[in-house]
Amino acid sequence: MAQAASNGRPAKKARQEDDVVSRLEELDRLQNELERFNDEVAAEILMVERRYNALRQPVYAERQQVIKGIPRFWSLAFQSHEELRTVLDPVDLQILDHLSEVRIVEQEDIKSGYTIKMLFGKNPFFENTELAKEFQFSDEGDLRVVSTDITWSDPSFPTTNPSSFFVLFFDQDSQLESVADVIRENLWTDPLRSYMSLDTTAAD
Repeated sequence: MAQAASNGRPAKKARQEDDVVSRLEELDRLQNELERFNDEVAAEILMVERRYNALRQPVYAERQQVIKGIPRFWSLAFQSHEELRTVLDPVDLQILDHLSEVRIVEQEDIKSGYTIKMLFGKNPFFENTELAKEFQFSDEGDLRVVSTDITWSDPSFPTTNPSSFFVLFFDQDSQLESVADVIRENLWTDPLRSYMSLDTTAAD
């Protein structure tokens, strides 16, 4: 009797192992189905984002026309933002006084990247009228960053002001994605919020 019970254990164990294998295969099938749904959702979301990004463009243009009539709007919005103001040196505040516009230009398919553009009036700091920093994402998720080479009026500016936002942010070897994300997702989407926080910032 004991021998029969002993012989039954390997068979039972084998059945359990077969059951586990079968369940794992079923789980794999279900997981693949979920992944397919996730891919479909991501594709549909991207289509919606592209559509509404196109619809936003004329509104952004109209917004900028209104902003043009508000002295130093972008400068004050930038330096009043609770996160951005922490990366600014005193000399950056002087440079920002010449900032006339901020733009975010999305790649056509959105997921491939975006460009931050900062437009300036004539100023004593650099000859550029536009500074840009482009973030390019490959299909594999690799990041490539291309920045404007700033033509400084005083070539020694980067050396004498190494912690300047403009020196650091537009350095070709610098990424500063976290700062770029704040500009893109906060300052650009709702600059009025930052601008209206000016009184609170001054009080602090």
